[in-house]
Amino acid sequence: MDADEFLVLPSGYSSLAHFCAALERLNLVHCSAPMVDFYPEKLALRNFNSALSPFEGCPWFDQGPYYRWQPPALEPRLIYSGVRERITDRLAAEWPEEWMSVVGANYAYAPPK
Repeated sequence: MDADEFLVLPSGYSSLAHFCAALERLNLVHCSAPMVDFYPEKLALRNFNSALSPFEGCPWFDQGPYYRWQPPALEPRLIYSGVRERITDRLAAEWPEEWMSVVGANYAYAPPK
């Protein structure tokens, strides 16, 4: 997690320190959780009123699905979507020559990890 993320703790934990202590008691050095990108209706609205909660200021998100996992496959097939891919697609469509000069001919969209 880094500074621009909004953490929602699992139920039963009152603070990040409380959650980390529980992980340490279980001898766990990491855990995983979903990350959902929330954003405003328009990029120009990203600096919303600070009196609003993050969920009020940025109520939109991409519902997914983001992967399909069908047996007997050992790994899911990723489905790329979301605001980053939409921006990428629009930049490529509106400014194809500039886009290719920036990313190169072998560009392939990859989601954040």
